[in-house]
Amino acid sequence: MSVMDADDILENLEESMDNAMFVVDGTNREEIQQYKIRKRAKEDLYVSNFQIKGKAWEHDSSCVEHDVYVCKANALDKLNRRNGAITCLQNAFHTMDENEGKYVIALALAKLLFRADREQESLELCTLVYSTYEQQAASGVKPFVVSRQNAVDAFYLAGWVKIHGNDHTGAYATWTRGHRSVPEDSVLLRQFRKRDCWDSYIIPVPAADYADTDAPWITMVGHGAYGEDAPPRVDNADLIAYSVPASQHDHTPALALFDPSTQRNRLVFKTKHAVLAPHECDNVLRAVNAHVRDELAGVWGTVRHSTVKTTDVAVEDIPALRPWLRELLRTRLCPLVAAAFPVLADGTSTVDPDTLCSRVRVHDAFIVRYDAVQDKSLSLPEHCDTSSMSFTVALNSRHAGDFVGGGTWFESLGERKETPGTSSGGDGMVVDADKGEAVLFAGPLRHAGYPIVSGTRVILVLFLYVHDFPYGDYIHAYEQTRAHPAGSGAATGGFAETEKANDDSATAHDIGTITHDATRVRPSGDAEGGFVVYRQTVELADMLNRSDGNNDGHVLS
Repeated sequence: MSVMDADDILENLEESMDNAMFVVDGTNREEIQQYKIRKRAKEDLYVSNFQIKGKAWEHDSSCVEHDVYVCKANALDKLNRRNGAITCLQNAFHTMDENEGKYVIALALAKLLFRADREQESLELCTLVYSTYEQQAASGVKPFVVSRQNAVDAFYLAGWVKIHGNDHTGAYATWTRGHRSVPEDSVLLRQFRKRDCWDSYIIPVPAADYADTDAPWITMVGHGAYGEDAPPRVDNADLIAYSVPASQHDHTPALALFDPSTQRNRLVFKTKHAVLAPHECDNVLRAVNAHVRDELAGVWGTVRHSTVKTTDVAVEDIPALRPWLRELLRTRLCPLVAAAFPVLADGTSTVDPDTLCSRVRVHDAFIVRYDAVQDKSLSLPEHCDTSSMSFTVALNSRHAGDFVGGGTWFESLGERKETPGTSSGGDGMVVDADKGEAVLFAGPLRHAGYPIVSGTRVILVLFLYVHDFPYGDYIHAYEQTRAHPAGSGAATGGFAETEKANDDSATAHDIGTITHDATRVRPSGDAEGGFVVYRQTVELADMLNRSDGNNDGHVLS
């Protein structure tokens, strides 16, 4: 039996009194939680100000200077005084001696600046922290002033700053550097392995590698609709193009990614023929189902958090599918990207002119299942992808009766129509593909998984980026010169991915409980207020919310 001191008894009594008051007032659970957070923040702010004024760390060994400043900043931030929190940490950073505390403050400040959309300042501090870690590790001189965990957080956040700016190449370069500095960290290792897994398709595969007929993936790489010979050169004749109407131009910053004279407002494409033969689709489904059965105990998981139920599995987690997807990218999908998007905004193409290899890289690849029977995972809310381009490839067929409904809804493909009381920009359009066919589109386009009515729909989803093509500045310039309000949801993929993570509410604990109005259905089939963020975004939110000091984020008293 634990012994309670006077402080514990008083705290329990106050909580009981608060709860009783809330019951009388009819306050909901979320309001109660917010009240308690603010109450604790006010207490922390009072105590930390008292400790700072008296320099308590100079005469109390249990009080650590940088912990007090971090605690004060956290309290100010929770009280919606973020600018004050930033100023607090900036003053502490500039006045502290060159010791461990200075770099704890630097990382805490970097997190706050990221949340305040001051990405460049955040990146500079992250670089300072992890560069110092690298220098101290190389010298071996102790004591170290940057802990291993703080170095990992600095590498991870720096990569996300670059993702936020739509610089995927820079992000993965930072995460790879981080993995080499801290090879035992699982988060940085995962990002490194992603590049190691998918970038190998850039190198031509020797014919001898195809000689092993026992390879489990060998029968998956058929010839699709192209016949027995090698696929011919892909051009626009192989694609059905969908254009953005003039009424949507000011609200479609994705147009900024490409040369307007060659793109001609065409941002969505569907293949006229299958890129996967029926037996290839069936073999992929067998591999996925075997993985779910053998590795996941028969239960589909998810790489996303959403206001609706979603089920999916990462392709990189299924060894049998890795070489298959590499070959699919090299022989079919990357040529389709080059045909659909011939000239980028910087005047280059997706094909390297020197090597003639594709510059297209995989950011994420997963198999998505919409299931109206078992999981009730019927749709996906409106969102923008963290990608330059995205693919969906149908692995089963509506025409064969596998499912009813479905498809991908695009807001910008319908005429602009302002609807009072909603955030809808028009009715949009649903684009669908049959088994083996693909839909390719610009990632920053606002879109949604249109609901299925019955059955099970399974698709391959790819988020792609172009090596050394950071497009954030093009998006930003487009928004600045048009009526489209920055950050309204149709903005960049990077913004859409991280906007929820920048909110304290978007933690792994409560991200699935954010309410949305299921009674107000939008043209996409999504309810008002629906959202989807990916697991790594939630991990980022958790890292941003984690205290950087030695305590739990509260004052040491």
